[in-house]
Amino acid sequence: MAKLWRNSTDRFTPFYDGVEALVIFALIGLYVVLFKGRGPALAIGILAVLVSHWRHGEGPTQLGFRIRTTRFLLTLALALVALTASFLTGSTAIEPALGDSIAATLLTLFAGYVMWGLVQQWALNGFFNNRFVHAFSGFRLGRFYAAVLASLLFGAAHLPDAQLAVPATVFGFQSALLYQRYRDLPMLAVIHGTLGTILILSSSRQTLSIILECPL
Repeated sequence: MAKLWRNSTDRFTPFYDGVEALVIFALIGLYVVLFKGRGPALAIGILAVLVSHWRHGEGPTQLGFRIRTTRFLLTLALALVALTASFLTGSTAIEPALGDSIAATLLTLFAGYVMWGLVQQWALNGFFNNRFVHAFSGFRLGRFYAAVLASLLFGAAHLPDAQLAVPATVFGFQSALLYQRYRDLPMLAVIHGTLGTILILSSSRQTLSIILECPL
């Protein structure tokens, strides 16, 4: 099977990698814009990404689905410090779940955001960033171009709300560069979850409702 994957990878030129990424982004766009998070477009997009990974011989470890213990624990510790500081220095529109303290509610929110962040980082970096790195492999600044394009698509997926799209684009670019250097999706998921939770903590009720209604 591994040999089949390696042989199939050779048939994918940089041009087709770029086209493949754009087609799958169009499917995600249908999910976000037309179906508002409903319908089969997301499932089709995920299936297409999984098939693409198989065709390119990309397993979980190669994509970055492995925990580097020291780096992960350090990132998690810094995340908890940042969340605590954000909570103590500001007000929040978050209301605790019935029977839970506000701290327990926020930890649950953070954990959920990290898991969803892992999915988004897989799409942003495990798929789009990797494909664009290959697509721009013949350029001197190819990896930089790949990070820019991947982050622009990531921000566009959060439209039409500029309050989400702009920070998503900025963070997408930074995380794309970090992925190219460390190839560590769990670390990026913790950072993603931390920033997302802090954004929610600092949001008004009106902004919070917009964030929670966004399919991504």
